[in-house]
Amino acid sequence: MLARTLIASLLATGSLAAPRPATSLESSLTKHIDIPKNAAGMPLPLSEAEQNVDLGVWTIQELNRTCDGKDTVCQWHFLVNTHKQGTKPYRCMFKVEGERASKTPVTVPRPCEVLEVTTGYDEPGKFTVITPVHRPSSRIIYAGYNDSVLTNGTTVRDEDWAVEYLPGHEQ
Repeated sequence: MLARTLIASLLATGSLAAPRPATSLESSLTKHIDIPKNAAGMPLPLSEAEQNVDLGVWTIQELNRTCDGKDTVCQWHFLVNTHKQGTKPYRCMFKVEGERASKTPVTVPRPCEVLEVTTGYDEPGKFTVITPVHRPSSRIIYAGYNDSVLTNGTTVRDEDWAVEYLPGHEQ
């Protein structure tokens, strides 16, 4: 009863009125924006919404790693195809030296034409992650490969990887 009385008094004073229709000028100045929502239909926080933006894929092509018998030197060769119109895949070649070179991460970015590449290694999972970055557009992929496919000198099948923004990127 109290709620009905409050609503009636708000309606009577004009404090709670139906929205007025937009004028033609207002309609021409507005545009529809799709706001990403979660499974419950609630708007996503901006940080999560950015993660849901489809930035396409980059393809790692002709990947191979060749290591010496002592695992002290490994040569990496691969192409990164960004599928950008008018560009060829970017050729990446670098050497890793040290004890257990096949498992040594590359933490200092290596140039790969317009890209920079680092790698990481996960010992328990026995896989390498290759991370080509295009700094001007703040885009990166995380391409993971099990040790079993990186056998000495074998060329790995081409694989697509989802492009993401670098952590901390602001649109």
